[in-house]
Amino acid sequence: MRSTRFFIFIFIAGLLFPNMQIFSNHDNLQKIYKTDSVIYQIISSLSVEQGFSPPSSAGPWSGAELLTMLSRITSETLSYSSKALYNWVSEQLSTPEKHSLSSDFGYTSIVDLTGELYFHINSGEHFNEEDEWIRNYTTRSPLLSIPFEFWGNNLFYGTLDLSLQNNRSSITPESTSAYFEPYTTTNLIVDIDENNIDLSFPWRAFLSIGDNNWSIQFGRDIISWGNGVSGNLMIGDHLNYHEFFRFSTFFDPFKYTFLAISFPHPDLYQRPPNLPEDDDWSALRASISSIRTFIAHRYEFLLAPQLRVSLSEAMMYQGETYDFRYFSPFVILHNYYMKENANSILSLEIDYTLLRSLLIHGQFVIDDLSIGNERTSGDKTQPNAWGALGGLHYVKTVNSGILQIILEGVYTTPYLYLRNSRVYDFFYLENDPNDEDRDQNAQPIDFVVGYPQYTQSVGNVVKEEFLGYEYGGDAIVLNFVSAYTKPDAWEIHCSLFWMLHGTFDADTPYELGDAAVSMQTPTVSPPEMKHSETFTTDKNSVETTFIVSIGGSYHITPKIKLSVDLGWVTRWNPGNIASLESASDFQGSVGLAVSL
Repeated sequence: MRSTRFFIFIFIAGLLFPNMQIFSNHDNLQKIYKTDSVIYQIISSLSVEQGFSPPSSAGPWSGAELLTMLSRITSETLSYSSKALYNWVSEQLSTPEKHSLSSDFGYTSIVDLTGELYFHINSGEHFNEEDEWIRNYTTRSPLLSIPFEFWGNNLFYGTLDLSLQNNRSSITPESTSAYFEPYTTTNLIVDIDENNIDLSFPWRAFLSIGDNNWSIQFGRDIISWGNGVSGNLMIGDHLNYHEFFRFSTFFDPFKYTFLAISFPHPDLYQRPPNLPEDDDWSALRASISSIRTFIAHRYEFLLAPQLRVSLSEAMMYQGETYDFRYFSPFVILHNYYMKENANSILSLEIDYTLLRSLLIHGQFVIDDLSIGNERTSGDKTQPNAWGALGGLHYVKTVNSGILQIILEGVYTTPYLYLRNSRVYDFFYLENDPNDEDRDQNAQPIDFVVGYPQYTQSVGNVVKEEFLGYEYGGDAIVLNFVSAYTKPDAWEIHCSLFWMLHGTFDADTPYELGDAAVSMQTPTVSPPEMKHSETFTTDKNSVETTFIVSIGGSYHITPKIKLSVDLGWVTRWNPGNIASLESASDFQGSVGLAVSL
């Protein structure tokens, strides 16, 4: 009996860890690399420069997956500059510095101190909130960061990043002006209010396990799906963090990812849209028992050496309990038809390397689309909701660095990411719109999410953001980016950004009917609100934003880095208010980072 159990154990171990010796000259292969990792950017650029499609853009990635990506590159045919970058990546992924407690367990920790000064010239009516700055809250560095990493062999990896930083709000939960209105501010805690420390840390804390062809990650980190530079349509990396469970299995021609991101239920921070103003909302907040989870799976196929196609399907689920069926890896989530509990979304991504160094990237996402016999007119007609992103990427190695030139365009329809409570509109309106028993407290099942940040000065503050494209629906964006990066030496980048944004935002209620269907990007006003009893807005025009920026960083020593960012912002019809004059601002930041 013992022999039988032993052979069963050996058989299972062989299935789970079939290639333990393939990367035997590497350690810590389950380390997770961030979505903005320079290592990934170089691997992707070298792949495109050789005429191959870029590797999987569904990050973050384990060290084992990055090595699999690197193995596609033919190092023998690389130029001198490209070979230097290839060797740098190989060195970074090899055995790291560590403190050993035993031969198979290691850990490391550093202390990062960063001082940053922010300044602008237009302080007052405009440019006094986070959304009006080029460098918003999530792109500003904490004053102190202490990442602690530990790992065992090539089986598991964990990290905990303790940070000390300001919260985005310090006077009222509704305003970020204390941090963004003054002519000059810093990231020093005492610069604004010593009680304004962000107590929601850590933003990065998780455990990962895996092997050479699979990875499981659970905890807090940033997720991003796609090669967009102004954002991505399914999942963007502009939130503070995501809290998730992720499973990925990856091979040269195929990758599969299952993802479940948990979010606070909207009742914790958002007044139900149809709750009368005189009704007590606090009683609802005290009895929250509902669940909100974004469940997704993604399939990536390398159809040819130069062509990668990725198909992602997901749903936002809201309910009081989970059903085990929703975690099936190959089921079509949309076909559960749970209008009262879920909202589905589908995306298609194509990465095609047309010529050596020239990549064509495209994303198309469908939130809602009427087809077949579905209603296309009438009071209960649902507006189509979709978005498209396309870009040209030119990459070239120059003097042991990567040169990137990118031109990108984005179009999103007004109702993309927005949705109502299906309980309210599909059940009660189907019967009697004046039914007093309708669920006025039902929250929208949309793709607008948020995490609470706690500080002693104002308590919990939640910034609602779109899970997908940062600027949401009702937007037309054109973005030009040029950048040069020489690892561990210096980096410079410049950008031109132009956006037309209509009146729809994360607070716009979802509407049905012919008026809603007729809305075209960019809108000059929201449609008539037939189903929302409390929504009001002063928006009456299209806002135009133009940004030109330049910045860079320089490593004075391997442990000290200087960074500078400068930019000019002009907004016409700011806040979508036609009566307001155009406004401009010169903004900048200077930072010095030291690693101990």
